[in-house]
Amino acid sequence: PRSSPRARAAGLAGRAAGPASASSPRPPFRWPGRTMSLFHDLLRVRQIYDAAMEGHGFFVTPKDLCRMLRRGGSDKVVETPAQAAKAEQASVAKSSSGALPARWTVVDRQVLDLDRVAALGAQGHPGGRAVLALADGRDATVLFHSVHALSAASAVEQWRKRCVVGAVEDFPRALAACAAAGPPGEAGAFDWGAEQSPFAKDLRGRVKAYFAERASAQGVSAREAAKAPAWKWCLILALWTWYLASVAAWLQGRWFALLSLPAAGALATFHTFHDASHGGLSARAWVNEALSFAGFLIAAPHEWRWQHIHGHHSFTNISSLDPDSKHANRWVNADPDEWRPPLWLVPAVWAVAVPVGLQGLASARYLRHCAGDAAPGGEVPPRPSAASVAALVVHRLVFLVLPVARFGLAWGALWAAVPAAIFSLLFMLNTQLAHLNGVADGDGPRRSRCWYRHQLATTANLAPQSRLHWLLSGGLNLQVEHHLFPSVDHSHLPALRRVVEATCAEHGVEVHILAGYADGLRSHFRHLQGDSGAAS
Repeated sequence: PRSSPRARAAGLAGRAAGPASASSPRPPFRWPGRTMSLFHDLLRVRQIYDAAMEGHGFFVTPKDLCRMLRRGGSDKVVETPAQAAKAEQASVAKSSSGALPARWTVVDRQVLDLDRVAALGAQGHPGGRAVLALADGRDATVLFHSVHALSAASAVEQWRKRCVVGAVEDFPRALAACAAAGPPGEAGAFDWGAEQSPFAKDLRGRVKAYFAERASAQGVSAREAAKAPAWKWCLILALWTWYLASVAAWLQGRWFALLSLPAAGALATFHTFHDASHGGLSARAWVNEALSFAGFLIAAPHEWRWQHIHGHHSFTNISSLDPDSKHANRWVNADPDEWRPPLWLVPAVWAVAVPVGLQGLASARYLRHCAGDAAPGGEVPPRPSAASVAALVVHRLVFLVLPVARFGLAWGALWAAVPAAIFSLLFMLNTQLAHLNGVADGDGPRRSRCWYRHQLATTANLAPQSRLHWLLSGGLNLQVEHHLFPSVDHSHLPALRRVVEATCAEHGVEVHILAGYADGLRSHFRHLQGDSGAAS
């Protein structure tokens, strides 16, 4: 930017002096108080401030801008100390007056101001805005502890203390919202913190040590070491290239595209969207949030986060809270005096589960709940963003309307339905066998108060040593390790499996393993028939 004569003189003086030497340390970063011009405002961008301190005046080179982009927005304007103090005073005032912050959540019976959480550090909350929206206005204790399993406990606790505005008992509206969210005690059904079991502490400690060692060897942070390596990004690029070529062939009416399109779509989606939605693909929140739109063949980001992350991962196989387990109730929990669908209908249900269930009924139900028709238990899901709604519209136009417009009603409907049904079958094959089977536990008196033991009891791995199963499922064959540490990219799960199995063997905890797809299908049908301990 063009500066004032005084500013230009300061910049030239800085260039003449050159970068600060080791003998004259750089002055500490201080926020200007009352800004007098645009250029003083620009000093709030850390890169511009650093450039000025290095003798470059107020000028930023294209190289500096590229470095800012590579850091994933780490150079955005952050809170000044005065703004932070003002926000803390406002939080204290709200706490003393009994007024809830505009955005709040509950963790371990304490109310947190989400606006304060969003402003933490120079980069803001490392998980991004989407996960904060998921926690807004509800008890997020399980979500909080599960996604911070590998974070430095002292740092997390320090930041949390800065954001606490009081106990939930001090805020009647928050207390009522948490009580209405589900059966009493479900949100606090697991022990965390000092009350965690020795098994949980040992498991988390060993996995932390594993990634600390990797981080040291690679010269990166432990958080970056748990994300996708370079070869995984190459795989993602190859799969999406195949998928785009299949889309082009499908629009041209090529018959082979009826198989190629769903196959490529399933692999590309499994290897990209799933990890991105959990924040596991990249250390940059904006990358994960952007690539969560890669799941358009399954669901929009807001729908997936609500059903899969908020419901399924927090309360796996607890039928009152896990939406992914409810669709099997038509068989498992059917009234003996009522008609129960025959098992040969299962493939037909799987074929329409995504296009009719997730993209039709679930989308309509989500929007209805947002409009004021509260979900069971009284919870209202987060309002979808404009981009997320636009993803729904574009998907329907491209994959439902465009084929009809291009090939006519009959052929267009066929051209849209066949890939959608095949994709749905592949999706269900890789998502249903790990939890709805004859070995995994669900509700009942055996449910453990240790969240990690509960995940192990309700989840099974599918051919965990098979690289082919890993490739075809997008790492979903290692569901045990994924549920224990959901923010880890699935490229690391084969190595984590050995850590998990060794820890479980020492503590006498069982790891459920199914031999492959055939074994998983047999176990799944036994579960639907009610011949398993889980079903009974």
